[in-house]
Amino acid sequence: MRQRMTDWRAWLVLAGVVGAAGLVALAVDTDSDGMSDDYENLFGLNVTNAADASLDYDGDGVTNVQEATLSTDPWEADTDLDGFEDGQDSN
Repeated sequence: MRQRMTDWRAWLVLAGVVGAAGLVALAVDTDSDGMSDDYENLFGLNVTNAADASLDYDGDGVTNVQEATLSTDPWEADTDLDGFEDGQDSN
């Protein structure tokens, strides 16, 4: 069973801190799918199978690799809970 971070806000804060520190380029990506191992582990994705990058687990029109780029939750269609799915949200 996949494990998921219960407070996605903490992930967004962490992503902002890492981005601000310029460490994103150093992220390990074992399967070279465009999602860091840290992101995949955080959201219970497969760090050794690149096939999960093109999937859309939450059905919001945003692939998992796009969710990683946006620092959104690939299992929650409306990551920020504002009533708009991630694929339609400007935030």
